[in-house]
Amino acid sequence: MKRYHRKIYFPHLKEIETFTENLNQSEFSYTKHCLDNIKHRLIDLKNVLQFIKYLKLKSEWIFEYYRTDNIEKVCYRIPYNNMALILVISKDKKIITIYVNSQNDNHETLRTFIYEKK
Repeated sequence: MKRYHRKIYFPHLKEIETFTENLNQSEFSYTKHCLDNIKHRLIDLKNVLQFIKYLKLKSEWIFEYYRTDNIEKVCYRIPYNNMALILVISKDKKIITIYVNSQNDNHETLRTFIYEKK
């Protein structure tokens, strides 16, 4: 599976928009991995899950995605209470991972070699 990051190379913009529109047509669900790890990653679990429940995703929040023939999963960076809520979501709208990050994190440790380039 190929990986793409907004800071390196970010093609397939129309596909990203369509992907997000499609996700917004269905309900979130959670993977076992997410449920097993969520309690270690969030401070206010109840409010975060309530926020996610009614969230309408925006394609401009995507900073990374994984693709074979089609997009398989995406990483959204969503503004949340002076922080950034990171959601990794599969094509069937299963949340794989949730965590919070600093709103102004510029990802200085980005490992560019793992991503596709032009």
